[in-house]
Amino acid sequence: SFEVEGWTSWTCFRVDARSLASLKVNKEIRCIDPRRRVAFHHPHQALIPHVRSTTGLPVYAESLVAEFPPTLSGRDETWMLSISAFAGVGSAGDEIADPEPLEVPAEGGVFYIFDPEAYDAPWVGEYLVRLRGPRNESFRHEFSIVEGMTTELEMVGADSSFRIPTTTGLSEATIRVRSGEKHFTAEPRLVGVGATNPNASFVVTTDEGDQMPLRFVPPQIAIELPLVTEPPMWRVTRTVCRPRDLDGSGELRIRTGVNVGDPRISVRNHHGSPLRTIKMSTPDNGRTWVAPMKEVAASTLVVPRGSIEFEWTELRADRRLSVTIAVLDKIEHCTGITIEGNELVFEELAAGRKLGAWIWPTTAPWVRAVEVPVTSDRVELPEGLVGAGSLLVQLHTADPFTTLLTPLSPGTTAVTVEQEGYYANQAEEFAQLSAFFGGAVEEPPVSEAVVPALWDVSHIWSEQGNTEHLPVVHTALRAHPAAALKGLSASLVPAHALPGKVISSGLAASAFATDTPATEIHRTAWIGTLQLLGALPGAFKEAEEVGNRTPLLPILSQLEEVAGKNILSALATGRDSTLDSACVDQSTVAIASMNEAQQAALLEMFFSSADIVPGPLMADNTRLMAVFETFKKREQLNAVLQSEGLMKTAVDLLRAMRGTQRQLYSSARIRFDKLDGVDTDKPENMWALTPVVSLVFALCSRLHAHDLIGKTRTLDRASGGWGRIADLVPDLVTGDLISAEAMVLGVTNPGLVD
Repeated sequence: SFEVEGWTSWTCFRVDARSLASLKVNKEIRCIDPRRRVAFHHPHQALIPHVRSTTGLPVYAESLVAEFPPTLSGRDETWMLSISAFAGVGSAGDEIADPEPLEVPAEGGVFYIFDPEAYDAPWVGEYLVRLRGPRNESFRHEFSIVEGMTTELEMVGADSSFRIPTTTGLSEATIRVRSGEKHFTAEPRLVGVGATNPNASFVVTTDEGDQMPLRFVPPQIAIELPLVTEPPMWRVTRTVCRPRDLDGSGELRIRTGVNVGDPRISVRNHHGSPLRTIKMSTPDNGRTWVAPMKEVAASTLVVPRGSIEFEWTELRADRRLSVTIAVLDKIEHCTGITIEGNELVFEELAAGRKLGAWIWPTTAPWVRAVEVPVTSDRVELPEGLVGAGSLLVQLHTADPFTTLLTPLSPGTTAVTVEQEGYYANQAEEFAQLSAFFGGAVEEPPVSEAVVPALWDVSHIWSEQGNTEHLPVVHTALRAHPAAALKGLSASLVPAHALPGKVISSGLAASAFATDTPATEIHRTAWIGTLQLLGALPGAFKEAEEVGNRTPLLPILSQLEEVAGKNILSALATGRDSTLDSACVDQSTVAIASMNEAQQAALLEMFFSSADIVPGPLMADNTRLMAVFETFKKREQLNAVLQSEGLMKTAVDLLRAMRGTQRQLYSSARIRFDKLDGVDTDKPENMWALTPVVSLVFALCSRLHAHDLIGKTRTLDRASGGWGRIADLVPDLVTGDLISAEAMVLGVTNPGLVD
């Protein structure tokens, strides 16, 4: 947390939400507002526990309180109070009485909105309260009240104060409803929630005939057990999984809804003997209890069957209790899955398990999974998945008490079930793309909507290690390189992974020429620069035809804006002036051999004296900072260069370039010559070759794109290692791609820039 200058008495918190699946606001507080607001206060001591209105509001037994600040006028003011029946968000409710004036003193004051002295009957209902001031300011608040109501909670057949998993669902619970001094009746007066029900309804009725339906939602355990087969998600009932499915890198989290004492996790074998007991801790004052999964997973590696139990001291009864939260069994949910007609058929389905199935159409991997309950060995397929091509089916433990988070992609236990056809229940363009993946058509559609989806699919498949269909996707992207480049930046691929995708797809060696006028700089600067460079040859040809440079000027202006003046110099001369300064030399390698303290001192002195700040993509400082990233990542780069043999590949490509493109060959050698005196055969120094390798691969790829050299197997072999370099130092690789394209255009189009 930290304070914000000028925001007196406020504290700002920075929340890392990158790994969150969802975010829930448990308590709302008032926002910053220049007005002097009326503050509404709930009577928390009068909250009726475990009871909710039909719209989900908490129910209170006492009045809402409105606190007025000192008036703006400095005099007594008259405000108008109106109370309407709350009909839900966006719906108008009926006023239950005429607006009532409130006399607010100049110093402010506190008012009970639902005056207990106003009526003999109790206040019962959901209300929308509105306070309107003399300056036409208006403040609203929703509130639910059953005046004088008290309850008594009981867990049937269990000593715990919250519902816990049982063989049939959850332990049963009851609540007894009583009225206060002002009489009302509850039907039923003893409200019960069965083992298979999440909650129960009852109705409160006053003697005057006013009625209010309510819900009894008893406290229940919530469990988040990390598995390698699915993303973390909160469950209420116990999970059935294989011992090796436990994710040792995660955290087991449990919420009980009430205070518990000394919670622990116990792992037991199939005989019931404890294998390990782990003490739980809480990061949020007892709301959530956590335990590392590393020890839990390690203790189950050799167990064919067993269980994970949650143990705690029930404070109300001062007793030690435990409940099974996961059943471990090496037996699969089923041995095979097939499709017969419009039904999924599960072979040897395990008995006694509450299961569900997530189903993805393989011809439309961008479509979210459909979840169906598995109640027998034959389950009817949803209509949209019949004849929709092969399906990926993943069985999981279902939970009737909560809505499980549907995974974005299949887990390791998903099974491919063969079926003819393709997924057609979607927009026409995407249906055609599914037809392409299903083999029904030979060419994929290409549009601004479809191309980003192709990139998303290729990224997801790469992350999953599913490379079977990647060549088909990459072929489709290379068929329309300009559209593919534009669609890449509009995709959901993470920014740091974009350069690697350009290389692994083969797009780095494709021509980006386009007839589309360059009217904007793309949101991803290096992609926008490549697009602008791709538009130059066509504009240059048009300029020669019309006899003036008008078609070139807007493109060159945009290039200077996003990439800097150096790119215009490269286009004019075919040489990149930044290569002389943005490089690794003998002194840089010498710094790498020093201890960390010496390195830090030297680098701080260098960067502070050199006044290095980021600038346009091809600015000297930007290029130098990109090259310096290799120094920071030298250990990882050493591993890549040693395992991939990239320098030998780069030397072979340099030889091929020397015979056809002498000027570009000289540029490619600049970084290599700067390493004079460095023993790059030493494994610890190989990282210094990264800028050399990056530029050579970039130049050869762009030469091939312009048909100046043939596509060689040598370049194909390099794509894997080059892509790994791009993942580690993306700014270096993208800068070299831009530099290479500019130099090639400068050599092949003399007079491109004055």
